[in-house]
Amino acid sequence: MTTHKFSHSGDAYDACQCDATIKDGDMLFVTETPWLNDDVRGPTRTIVALAWTWPVAVTVEHGHLHTPADDCDVHALAEDAGWTREQVWDAIVTARTYELPIHPAFERFK
Repeated sequence: MTTHKFSHSGDAYDACQCDATIKDGDMLFVTETPWLNDDVRGPTRTIVALAWTWPVAVTVEHGHLHTPADDCDVHALAEDAGWTREQVWDAIVTARTYELPIHPAFERFK
């Protein structure tokens, strides 16, 4: 699996739409500091996600990426998206390595 790094979740989303080097199931690693208003930046947030036409965050933080419902069946989502079990698991392990809160639907993934 290829990991693509971004400094803004909106850029990661857009890249999934038009960058041919990003394949379904690639990992998106986003570290961004959002603007709270014109002069003040908020706290930095880190997001781990999986690429797809509708990229989905594995972490609780999701920025401009999609997030599944808490009761989502991630196995069905992965099948729809064309993600392998290994790709989903690698994203979860990466999020845990960085001690990032994982979305409840992905916490149940086995």
